Amino acid sequence: MKERAAGLRAPLSDLKFSRWVLFVLPVSAFLLSTWTFLSQTGKVLVLDDFETDASLSRWQGPCRLSTTHPAHGNSCLEVKFTSPSTTLSMPVKEGDWSGYDRLLFDVFSSEIQPRIISLRLYDAVSGDGPEVTRFDLYDAEGKLFLNPGWNHVEVVLRDLKASSELRPMALNRIRRLSISTDSIVRLLTLHFDNFRLVLGTEGAATASTMAPQDTTIRLEGRWVTILQVGPQDKIPTTETVKHLREQAQLEYQALQTTIHSAEIMGLDTIYSQADVVTAEIGLTIRPLLAWFNNDREKEKMFSYVIQACQAERQRLGRLLTGELRLPERDDTQIAGPLVPSYPPLHGRPVQDGFFQDREGRPLFVISLHGPSIALQQFFATPMQHIESYSVGGGSRWTVDNSPVYEAFQKFPDTHRVGWDGWCGHLIRDLDSMGGKKENTVICLESPHIREAVERYIEREVKQWLKNPDLLYNIMAYELQYICYCERSQQMFRTWLEKKHGNVGPLNQTWGTHYKTFGEIVAPLTKNSRPLPGTNRAQWYDWASFNQDRFSDYLVWVKSVIRRFDPVTPLAAGGSFSMLYGGNGTSGIDEEQIINRVDDVIIHEGSGSTLGMDLQMALSDKPRPLCDPEMNLEEVRYLLPHMLHGKSVIQLWHWPDQPPYEYPHLINDSPAHGWKFPLSDVAALLRAVLDGRRLSREIAAFSAAPAQVAILYSRTSMLQVPPEMLTWQVTPYLRELENAYEASRFLDARTTFVSEKQILDGKLAKMKLLIVPAASHMRAEVVASINQFVEQGGALVMLPSSFLSDEYNRPTEYLSRMGVQVQHIEELMADRTGELEQGYDQTFHERVTYHSPHSDTLLIRSVGLFANDPPVLQAEGTRQDVSISASHQVLAAFPNGRPALASLSRGHGQVYYAATSLPRRSLSLLLDRIFKTAGVSRPVRIRGEHGEGLWNVEARLAEGGSGKLLYIVNFSDTPLNARVEVDGGPGHCLYDLRKQEKLAGSLVRVQPGETLIFRLD
Repeated sequence: MKERAAGLRAPLSDLKFSRWVLFVLPVSAFLLSTWTFLSQTGKVLVLDDFETDASLSRWQGPCRLSTTHPAHGNSCLEVKFTSPSTTLSMPVKEGDWSGYDRLLFDVFSSEIQPRIISLRLYDAVSGDGPEVTRFDLYDAEGKLFLNPGWNHVEVVLRDLKASSELRPMALNRIRRLSISTDSIVRLLTLHFDNFRLVLGTEGAATASTMAPQDTTIRLEGRWVTILQVGPQDKIPTTETVKHLREQAQLEYQALQTTIHSAEIMGLDTIYSQADVVTAEIGLTIRPLLAWFNNDREKEKMFSYVIQACQAERQRLGRLLTGELRLPERDDTQIAGPLVPSYPPLHGRPVQDGFFQDREGRPLFVISLHGPSIALQQFFATPMQHIESYSVGGGSRWTVDNSPVYEAFQKFPDTHRVGWDGWCGHLIRDLDSMGGKKENTVICLESPHIREAVERYIEREVKQWLKNPDLLYNIMAYELQYICYCERSQQMFRTWLEKKHGNVGPLNQTWGTHYKTFGEIVAPLTKNSRPLPGTNRAQWYDWASFNQDRFSDYLVWVKSVIRRFDPVTPLAAGGSFSMLYGGNGTSGIDEEQIINRVDDVIIHEGSGSTLGMDLQMALSDKPRPLCDPEMNLEEVRYLLPHMLHGKSVIQLWHWPDQPPYEYPHLINDSPAHGWKFPLSDVAALLRAVLDGRRLSREIAAFSAAPAQVAILYSRTSMLQVPPEMLTWQVTPYLRELENAYEASRFLDARTTFVSEKQILDGKLAKMKLLIVPAASHMRAEVVASINQFVEQGGALVMLPSSFLSDEYNRPTEYLSRMGVQVQHIEELMADRTGELEQGYDQTFHERVTYHSPHSDTLLIRSVGLFANDPPVLQAEGTRQDVSISASHQVLAAFPNGRPALASLSRGHGQVYYAATSLPRRSLSLLLDRIFKTAGVSRPVRIRGEHGEGLWNVEARLAEGGSGKLLYIVNFSDTPLNARVEVDGGPGHCLYDLRKQEKLAGSLVRVQPGETLIFRLD
């Protein structure tokens, strides 16, 4: 065997072989590189050491032999995972592994960041064909953590179970081993070596060479442990890094000393404590973690600690000497703390959509999903809310001790019928993360379930009322419900009779020939979508009924809770359902839930503020918006969500130790995640403090009235082709998102309006309505939109809107506007067939959209474009249309056919787009329309030379302290933004976060930075 030189690795030439006996195998076995070693203490079966070309005949996938990174011997297996080829597998012909207690192998990764891939073992019970379910094998999906460099993997075979945990793996009949990456991986090259089975102690002849800095990954059923070979004091460190650590330690201690001195003098040092906490994470916590304990990461961490502690120490020094002046104040009064402390949370009053503190200020309650008490100088207690699981009478964790489980075991009618998709936390199925792996999927129509739910609530309410910090109670969330039991069927028939009156109108609407309502059976589903050929008119009514009956059930649960707890604010829902293709099978209508059930609104999510803006818009009155599990993704998203009105947040997550069931969750923790540099940790702590200090100012922005609305069409969500009900994004949702993102960088607030709200007259408050590919619409809603235009409103129609009614019947909506659609070339959707499990445990099919071609439109110098016409691209859906003579063509396709036209109607204006536009082009178009429609934008944010800025969001608001402005740079580059107020340069800008006055109207905004100004 060839020695592998690797720093401090033990040379194999020093290993002793005297106590090993090599049993000579038949030639065929030798060619397969399968060797058995016995020793006095253990046994080893080498599955493959990749020393001969024969290895390539046993492995399937994008692989070749390589001498680049062998862990043992002279060569290894190089695997290049790409999007088309994401799996490496080995059929196991002689698969008796029962005599071994672990599977071992080595992986070398050249990546600069950790990567996480999957490992699967198939046995003869499940088989290894395409029909095998992922629960009937050992599926370590997303559990194989790989650090840069060498990784030594151990899979514990003892007591190994299939992923359902309902049966042991047949270790005496293993059939296949596979390793795979996610389907969206572009290119990942890994080197594998030395696959072997081991019982007891492994000897030197087969053991891979390990160095202290290498990573070990132990898979034990569901659990993953990630460590370094160690010990810690043997892991090599360069002299440069040692020196940086010493400097960082000195700066950290010096800052602590200065903070103590500042506190003696009465200075408020809460912001300084943010740097202390960040330094401690970088100096003492992260160096213990395998993915940080290397010279490259430690050099970055220690350098940051030096810089940050030094800068904060110097700032405090300037305050102590008076070089840096505090704001002028009445020195006869002792001011309170810079950042108000949290009051007791239980029973806080609500006003204008915010909980209030003792002084009546809006309260931004930011807590951590984690147990740290030390961090509560920054964060609220994590006890600020509970999830009481009242909707189902228990959770996947607790149902075993609930009356519901007892009823489920005893009464057959408690079992849900006819649905093979995700259970929606009601209560658990094999897809449910954590908890006991057993299908307990309940029917909410069962009287036995309802009686058990009542008993569960009566029992549990005594416990949650003991919580002195209980701000609100989530009855349950991330919900989804559909059932086909006979009670459901009868409820559906009753609902239909109430809606249609008698079976005649129903038959006319559906195109059916039923004689009585009693004949009707709800349209069935398979693989989470309606069967092919399902009557889409019937499906629309079934989906609408399902949302109504689930909302009714939630109202009933709330009434039960109110018998025992008349005060605590309640909420429920499944906000994710409102923005994915499966809304029609979810049973979720957030508009009903918010207005019939919720005292506070529940929203989960980070990134774009689209989802939370939608939910707030659906509410008939201001309600606090709460996120019980906000996965930040990036720290930059926290303040924008607060500025849009999210006021109660529990951040996911800050665990006491790295998560050990799903390694990817490590990266969600700002303390542990490699995607969060230390600068992000400090920025997070400061943003949380700013949220309390500037609560009045931040709350003012969400109260600013909107003049532009995007149509949220429940009809276009429910009336979709059956196959789209598992798509993550439908064409309507894609255009909805494009419209939102194109408008959000135009210095004005954009909101949403639902069909129900249009019928209730909400459009009267708007100047502009954007209709984004709402293909199916109810006639009365279209009539109300036309009335809005005739009374002076502006309407933007994006393709393909207003084609059919709610029952999928063609309409004359467009022809009445003078538009005849002769042909539609749809945006192309590539179905990958890949199902992705979301954070809420639902599965969506990943669909990618692309346009067959892109054209530059021919702009006419008329109307909107009379002055300085923009350059607009056509991309995506396009229509061949004929328009009436009363239309004015604003832009045309290269062939001269109309692409964009305007029509005066009554006192208003209609802008009809026969093509989709990419976001930048759509934003340029909307900018012109905003101006023409009279959308007020007293503050504009420009580039240095007067150009518009993309990915920069700005809003103006009136607060108690005067005019306020925020600017958020969502781009990845710094920029200079020029502030214009009422058409002129904006002067007298006071930066409320940094507490300093700006000299002029030019503002430097760093990537991801949020600035909040007062316009003095």
